[in-house]
Amino acid sequence: MDRYGQANVATDPPVTPSENPGGFPANGTPAVGIPGTVPGEWWYQAITEELRNAIVALGASPDFAQTNQLAQSLLSALAHLAISVNYEDLIGKPALAAVATSGAYDDLSGTPPPFELLPATTATLGGVIAGPGTTLAADGTLSALGKVLTVSHQGPDTQGNCTVQAVNTASPGQGQVSLINQGGATSGSIVLKLLQSGRGLALADNLGNIEIDATPATAAAIGAVKPGTGLAVAPDGTLSATPQANADWNATSGPAEILNRPSQLTVLPVLTFEFGNSGQANGGLGIDKGNWYQQDFHIGVTTANGFQYTVNSDGTALFPQGVYLVSGTMKILPVASDNFQEPAQITAATGQTYAFPGVYEYAVQFFPQPQTSINTLSGPIGSVFFSGAMANWSASVPIWLGFSKVQGTVHGNPLQLQGFLSYVKVG
Repeated sequence: MDRYGQANVATDPPVTPSENPGGFPANGTPAVGIPGTVPGEWWYQAITEELRNAIVALGASPDFAQTNQLAQSLLSALAHLAISVNYEDLIGKPALAAVATSGAYDDLSGTPPPFELLPATTATLGGVIAGPGTTLAADGTLSALGKVLTVSHQGPDTQGNCTVQAVNTASPGQGQVSLINQGGATSGSIVLKLLQSGRGLALADNLGNIEIDATPATAAAIGAVKPGTGLAVAPDGTLSATPQANADWNATSGPAEILNRPSQLTVLPVLTFEFGNSGQANGGLGIDKGNWYQQDFHIGVTTANGFQYTVNSDGTALFPQGVYLVSGTMKILPVASDNFQEPAQITAATGQTYAFPGVYEYAVQFFPQPQTSINTLSGPIGSVFFSGAMANWSASVPIWLGFSKVQGTVHGNPLQLQGFLSYVKVG
């Protein structure tokens, strides 16, 4: 659809009328002097530009020879939106804030500043870190690691020393420690050094016995360990690695087991189509579609490994929805000797949604290299190497297969394809 006038057209658009008399069109009665409605140049201009602007806004180029451009442009835009499901692809969408489509916190405006926990002081509440002599439980409880001990109800000074009264007893009672002055006196003040547990040691009972600390080792602290898988401990305490075992593909436990073993490949369903089968229409070429030959899936099809498909009455097929790998090699040869361009200017494709040769989003395609010469040829004159993957073919849209109609320049003999093409369902 585009501007068109058979004759007597103006180079400039008509001037917009200053007023609109309104009303509806009428045939009039010329016999009694009642004239019919005159649309006028502005009516033709308004109708044409309204339709033309819609076609341009939908991304198409107006063509006066076509009368279905508006419908095709609308269907194409709606199809693209239905497939992409993206807000950006909506036509006439409102201007929303960025956060409405991204859902990201960073796209919000007026957000409060990030929370910051300040360290605690002697005068204010705040965050603390568990330091030496303390432990932090999973619920956040902060506790001291040991008891605060006193001697004669007095705790140690800032240097860890306690001043105590000397006594002399051969057998200390419960809760007592025998302290003897270096000079042997049984009275007077002596200094008792504070005992502290060190790495790998722990103070045990109230008589001051020292025992090995059995606290398990961690990634950050030394501690007790025991041999695990692949380690052994000798009677003298030597820790060693056990001898290495050979890996066993079938082992399900022990040192020979192979971890993260890949699963075996499964057998994939496949459909194979034969090009050049004599059962196809037009002597094996296929169904004549004007500028290309459509292949009929009723003929020359074999399947393996449970490939599911349905053939429509027009020769197209329906495959289950999924991911498909398409691959094949076909030779190119004339039906009879004729003059042809080299390399052969033949296109092959298979796809859905859009007609042959389709678009890359929905079709696997082969296009020829640019022409270099024209020669009289017979027999094989080249090959079509066909390979590609379709990420999501729909189960409800027919799949077509075919190649372009290329005819010799002298006798009009067409080129044909012979070979096999396979569809493998991989996902």
